[in-house]
Amino acid sequence: MTLHRPALALFAALLLPACVDLGAHEPPINAPPLAEPAFSHDSGFHATDINVALSHADPTVAVYYTLDGSEPDPANVKGTTYRYKLQYPQQPGDPFGAFHEQTFQSLRYKHRIPVTDHSREPDRIARISTTHHSDEPYYVTPLAALSASEQRINGLIDPVNRGLNALNRSWPEGPGIQLPTIAQRPQARLLKGTVIRAMAVKKGGARSTVATATYFVMPRDTFKLPVVSLVVQEDLLFGHDKGIMVAGKAFDDFRRQHPGHIVRGGNAPANWHARGDDTPAHFQFFSDTDQPEKASMDQRIGVRVHGGFSRANPSKSLRLYARKRYGKNKFQHPVFGEDYNHKKLILRNSGNDFQKTMFKDAAAQAVVQRLNIETQGYQPAVTFINGEYWGILNVREHFDVDFFSEKYGIPEKDIELVENNAVIEGDPAHWKQVMTFFEKSDLRREASYQQAASLIDIDSFIDHQIANIFMGNVDWPHNNVKAWRYRGDSAQYTSKGVLDGRWRWLQFDADLALTMPANENLAGALNPRGTRDLDGVEWSTLLLRKLMENPDFKARFINRFADLLNTVFDPQRTSAVIRRLQDRIRPEMPRHLERWKVPATLGEWEQEVQKMQAFVQQRPAIQRAQLMGQFGLKGTYRLTVSLPDATQGSIRVSSLQTRELAERAGNDGMWTGTYFAGVPLELEAVAKPCYAFKRWHGIGATQATTRITASQSLSVRAEFEPVCAP
Repeated sequence: MTLHRPALALFAALLLPACVDLGAHEPPINAPPLAEPAFSHDSGFHATDINVALSHADPTVAVYYTLDGSEPDPANVKGTTYRYKLQYPQQPGDPFGAFHEQTFQSLRYKHRIPVTDHSREPDRIARISTTHHSDEPYYVTPLAALSASEQRINGLIDPVNRGLNALNRSWPEGPGIQLPTIAQRPQARLLKGTVIRAMAVKKGGARSTVATATYFVMPRDTFKLPVVSLVVQEDLLFGHDKGIMVAGKAFDDFRRQHPGHIVRGGNAPANWHARGDDTPAHFQFFSDTDQPEKASMDQRIGVRVHGGFSRANPSKSLRLYARKRYGKNKFQHPVFGEDYNHKKLILRNSGNDFQKTMFKDAAAQAVVQRLNIETQGYQPAVTFINGEYWGILNVREHFDVDFFSEKYGIPEKDIELVENNAVIEGDPAHWKQVMTFFEKSDLRREASYQQAASLIDIDSFIDHQIANIFMGNVDWPHNNVKAWRYRGDSAQYTSKGVLDGRWRWLQFDADLALTMPANENLAGALNPRGTRDLDGVEWSTLLLRKLMENPDFKARFINRFADLLNTVFDPQRTSAVIRRLQDRIRPEMPRHLERWKVPATLGEWEQEVQKMQAFVQQRPAIQRAQLMGQFGLKGTYRLTVSLPDATQGSIRVSSLQTRELAERAGNDGMWTGTYFAGVPLELEAVAKPCYAFKRWHGIGATQATTRITASQSLSVRAEFEPVCAP
């Protein structure tokens, strides 16, 4: 079956010339590059229909163009057909599914190209299965609107399918029997733009690079988010033989070889696991704030599928590459408000959270963004592929040597990166030295502890541990752990900061966090078998277990946990973070859910968000109880601190500076936090010029830096006195 938009068929009938292969001759050696064709209208949003003219400075060239996302080719005016499938044999006994065909073709330009809103036309790529699931509803778009009776039937089928899917997912992976489900269909066609790709071809064989434009004939405020247009030749994404976003031939071959194997998730062989070169694409980014009707980024790129288990999700995560061979080797727009560029970006499907909230990892990282760990920028975006609505994908930063090189202005060769105990960039010798040292050293000895602090940034390590323990990240620490260090000459930097050669930790992929308030991650983080009771993961908890041998580290860890429970993890703050991110994507969720049907309704999506809200409300009290139980603590006490006059001085409570205390202080300038009885807590007062610290009221201390070990609530105030005229 070959599908064309009506507009494509019309153009093919009226404008298609006899096929002439202008590429039979190579261009002359050292010939200047041929310029791209020019478009009469800029990419972007237009209020009314337009007629786009293509032109070229050289009147002797022929211009070829496409409307289906394929790269123009004078040898493809008759079209190229590729095959795809609507169904795969996910479970034993499932049918392999029939092959369907679709054609992409090039047209020779002769007349202006009419551009209109194509949203009423049949969906072209939404019909193609992008997973190996045999029971999902997202890719079988009807060619006509569903009748009322069909809609009622779908409504009855929906809860049945969800129950069957839940039961099927409960089976262990391996040979077995799965219960069949009934596919449903989206009830509305998707929004569509128009993509025009054009190339100039000169007699003798010279060709220009491909120019690409995307047009949306609709108001820009149709979308409250940034918009991404990704343009890729269809067979390279969706073709059964080599498409990187489908299960494809690789999965069918696997099923034939393993007819009785039950498959769940993205671990089975499939086209989306293909390794090799990038898939060429074109990327445009339309900001929602900076000239939103025009493209802020517009460049040729390479694309690969990104992620692990979540590759089986119908909407894939995609890694975008800016390379010199594509024209620009960087993405040069502050997508996240940053002041550095990127060589890679991710269009992320929210990983294991795809069927729930679409922003759980983003929320987790937003909560801990101010900690001593690297976090990834986040910008949700409405995505179109070849002009067809694809749904929300989250633009994210990608942690690799390019990221650190661009952010900190250091050579890539001087960056080392470790993931899950394996060095993935740089020399593994230093990380092996770290692990060997921790395994063999007695960290109760002060000299050994100081040596440990010279190898890793203790503050970064503690914050990484606390963040994932508090958030109940069950896919950690045996997985999703990364650390980096600068291995170059730090002496050249006046303020070494993160360039001091020590290992520091990164936060990413917390899709399985913020779910179970009673999660026991603290106990798991101190267990050689980790949080999931696994074999062979002793390395994942080694550092924390060994550091806990040192009493000073234990107190530092407990107090830092208390600091963060009092501030960063305060329910009022965390709830506001979740609510802000929810409100950001809420206007787009009805369309996204119509596209993917997971969750099934907006109400179910809101219920998933509410689970996160319940977690952050309940978790602090549970976490304090777990800390007391794990470390044998005898209770808590309330510490109230009077904030000083900012002109006289500042204070520090444990790791919290005056600024952090002020954010959670009352109108009376008093801050109150909860700390653990019997754990020494450090206070520090720092006087401003012309002032001197005098005493700590409430504890009788006269030293600017002092320690208290309390078991009952108390109030303190730092007194400063003038010593000179300001």
